[in-house]
Amino acid sequence: MSQTAERHRNLRDWAIKVYGGKCACCSTIENLTVDHIDGSAGGIYRSARSPGGTTIYTWLLHRGYPKGFQILCRSCNASKRKGSVCRLHNRVLDGSNAPSIQRLLI
Repeated sequence: MSQTAERHRNLRDWAIKVYGGKCACCSTIENLTVDHIDGSAGGIYRSARSPGGTTIYTWLLHRGYPKGFQILCRSCNASKRKGSVCRLHNRVLDGSNAPSIQRLLI
């Protein structure tokens, strides 16, 4: 594995851990992704990102893992789309069950 790929994997694994380590909807630990809770955080990320540059994981690290993001598995994330309800499990995914990240960053 190249150093770049290993760094990417490590940043991804840490971001997933910081934001709870499992899907905020179904609790699986497989196929996890970072989700923008209400869509606005994603817009901030996209506008601040350099062209062809940083990954979401680097962006989150440099900003101290801000609120507005959660971990979802690919299935729940795809089900949620641009709304706030996982249609697979009929759960509102508004970040209210997000873990406190301050304890991990101290």
